Amino acid sequence: MSEVLQAPSAAETRRTYQRRLQSDGQIVILKGWSRITCTIRDTGTGGARLSVKAECKLPRKFDLLFVTEQMLIPCEVLWRRGERLGVRFTGPSRNRA
Repeated sequence: MSEVLQAPSAAETRRTYQRRLQSDGQIVILKGWSRITCTIRDTGTGGARLSVKAECKLPRKFDLLFVTEQMLIPCEVLWRRGERLGVRFTGPSRNRA
């Protein structure tokens, strides 16, 4: 009897656990002199998925502020499709000063 192999789903190939949420965030650039409002769609130990206005120009690296927790995490953009983007956390989190 032959077995039919199926491609793994995105959830099965993801390297880290993702927690779904819809939280207020801010993309912090220029050492805090400029901020762009975003929505944090989901997050995990390695990164997050965000939504921003499609017309927003973003640098490749920035700090992501979790507004409720007042926590900053350095990030790097991995991909972007219109209003959605995926980021990788590049360093430890720290409290907003």
